[in-house]
Amino acid sequence: MFLHFCTVIFNHRKENSKQLSVPSEKTSNFFIILCRADPQSARHPPFLWELFLFCSIIREFRKQTEQITFFNMSQDNSQAKKTGLTGDFLKWIAIITMTIDHVAASVMYHALSNDFIIHPEYKSLYFIMRLIGRIAFPIYIFLITEGCRYTRNIWKYLARLSVFALISEIPFDMANNDSFFFPKDQNVFFTLALSVAAIAIMREVDKKTEKPAFRWVSYILLTVAASVAAFFLHTDYSFVGVLAICAAWLFRKNRIVAMLVTCSILLISSPSELFAFIAIWPIALYNGTKGSKLKYFFYFYYPAHLLIFGLIVVFLL
Repeated sequence: MFLHFCTVIFNHRKENSKQLSVPSEKTSNFFIILCRADPQSARHPPFLWELFLFCSIIREFRKQTEQITFFNMSQDNSQAKKTGLTGDFLKWIAIITMTIDHVAASVMYHALSNDFIIHPEYKSLYFIMRLIGRIAFPIYIFLITEGCRYTRNIWKYLARLSVFALISEIPFDMANNDSFFFPKDQNVFFTLALSVAAIAIMREVDKKTEKPAFRWVSYILLTVAASVAAFFLHTDYSFVGVLAICAAWLFRKNRIVAMLVTCSILLISSPSELFAFIAIWPIALYNGTKGSKLKYFFYFYYPAHLLIFGLIVVFLL
């Protein structure tokens, strides 16, 4: 694909430092890279749009993260707690990128898939939106592992995920399969619930024995069992999603390592998951605080937005 680049460099000089909202020694040059795909050729993925998204995220986070270094992300760091990102901030990033992905996967696909050959620019836009969506799942995985670590009752947590899996299924089938019931495709809450079930039993194993060998054999067996269940139930992300979540749990003591392993596992499902690694940046800046009390809003958002898209797909397209 022939790509047209337009690069604009903003140089913050010392003589203009008085006009800046932050001290000059803390400002740096940044690049805004704008690219568009040649509509005459859509054979190659427009990866530079994802780079533009990454640069945008960096710009938004800069004011909050000036005093945080990449490898000093301890939850006990008081300075990080003042300037880092809350759990709710991560959820908003996940919700926005997920919604962009679902607009493409449901509404745009059903409306424009027949025009992809005639209008290759539609296909390029579709592909860009799906790439943006790869950022969401690693963030949800991280938040799930945090939930398993700090929940007061992991079995109630599992029950809540299971209930929302059932609530979300019909909207999911409507949005993705243009049907009120499609048994060969289950929503991602089923993947999360199976993973949390495995993690809950892992925690029980940890309480019962201190033998490392027995623990690791149990971890492997539980991960395999949950992965097989996800595969046969045809859950979203299938067995790869369960493997990624269980890996994030087992490596939870170091969030960077955990997410590197997690994103590497997601590559099994598709090379496009390479863009999931972008999610490591905001996760690294997490300060260990929840933020505002909007827990159930984030739960209900998933079936609600799928229901809206599903109604559009079933009745309007």
